[in-house]
Amino acid sequence: MGVDRLPSGRYRARLMVDGQTYSATLVTETEAYEWLAATRGRVVEARAARRLTVEEYARRWLGEFVDTAVDIDHYRRDVVEHVLPALGARPLGEVTPAGIAMLLEQLGTAACADVADQVRATLRELFADAVDERLIVRSPVPASRGAGSTERP
Repeated sequence: MGVDRLPSGRYRARLMVDGQTYSATLVTETEAYEWLAATRGRVVEARAARRLTVEEYARRWLGEFVDTAVDIDHYRRDVVEHVLPALGARPLGEVTPAGIAMLLEQLGTAACADVADQVRATLRELFADAVDERLIVRSPVPASRGAGSTERP
């Protein structure tokens, strides 16, 4: 695998990871090598995220990423009481927007909308940090919290 020049003058980049082949045809050799590096990085990151569970990441996140003592109590409560029971065993890279929506809907019904909004805010920060760490490519938490929602105090 690697980069080949095609008869058309374009370049084909090919990569094989764990038996899966990835390929692209690009205009320049430089673009082909850049594509290889970026694709290899995404594939390796996605593979690592499939092994790391939400619980493993959330517990580490609580210890490393929370800024203030006031926030830590909110985050810890949200994670321990709501996130871990619903999502803790799932691999970080396999959490979907539909799964998040279902959890938030259940919380809004079982508790109240304020609890669902607080958990959504916690999940948004947790998954945004996972994106920043390149453990996942995109956060499964919806960008919009909906009309009438409020920020965490």
